[in-house]
Amino acid sequence: MMHTRLVYGDQPEIIDEWVDPIPKGQTHGLKDYKAYGADMVRLLAKREIKNGGGATRASTNADSYAILANALWWWDVTGYFPGVPGKSDSVQAESDGGPVTLHVNLGNVTDVRNMDLTNMFDLELSGYGNGTPDLEGNPQTTAPLPSANSQKCHGISGNTFVLNSGIAEQNAKAFCSQSTMSMQYGGGTINDMQLSITAPPGTNKAVADSPDCVSKFTNGLIHGCDGDDPKKNPYNSKYGGNITTSNRWIFSFEPRANQGVANNCNTQYKFSVDTFDIRGNNFDPIKLGNNGEGLKKQIEGCSKPIVHWE
Repeated sequence: MMHTRLVYGDQPEIIDEWVDPIPKGQTHGLKDYKAYGADMVRLLAKREIKNGGGATRASTNADSYAILANALWWWDVTGYFPGVPGKSDSVQAESDGGPVTLHVNLGNVTDVRNMDLTNMFDLELSGYGNGTPDLEGNPQTTAPLPSANSQKCHGISGNTFVLNSGIAEQNAKAFCSQSTMSMQYGGGTINDMQLSITAPPGTNKAVADSPDCVSKFTNGLIHGCDGDDPKKNPYNSKYGGNITTSNRWIFSFEPRANQGVANNCNTQYKFSVDTFDIRGNNFDPIKLGNNGEGLKKQIEGCSKPIVHWE
């Protein structure tokens, strides 16, 4: 299902294109066909550029990617890249050069919306050396691998963050001691987060092989991105980010909980007793305590006694 948002992320949107473009405001006719299957995908790509041919619309057509994936699988298995039956445009041996492809290893990630795909693609591209000639026979030159870690923090903004940095640190240590490349912690709570590692492309490396796993998450992404800032981040909340190492490991910390609106407090005077209620969400569970005992203790510091608490 190439046209699901889970696959294509934010842009460009992948749809089922019509072979003949349908002008805006018009509906398709009985003789209009969507670019389904190898034959229609080819017809879409062969149109003149000015009429939506080539990659103009093939690059946003779902089945174009499905057909390409099938053809690449066939190439990997047989060394034969299928062409159009009866035409001489197939590639039949490694000596023909083969299709020029670039694979980005997503590891076990199932949702690409929070991944830095551009950075991953650039890193993969940088791994291609000078040995493979381009279509004109000239050696390809690529950018060298980065010499240091590249860190991208999401920044202190928005309502999606992890409230308790201590819990985030505990989860990072637990994650680095197990074998799954992507794990969710605290699902449905105020500390809901996704931790993941992507190994260098073309390798079968595991979490245990990653360099300084705990430090990358704790010092780099948990404490290194949103350090104590009493003005912008008074509660030291964690907004996440990712680190790409010079040898192409990717460490990702993604908060998942939308923390919603601020809390509020109402009070009223009833006979000789003050009655008040406190409503809200996203209280730190450790500070709040069982049955709100932590909050009760703070209130008792201002006024005693509290005769009823629930």
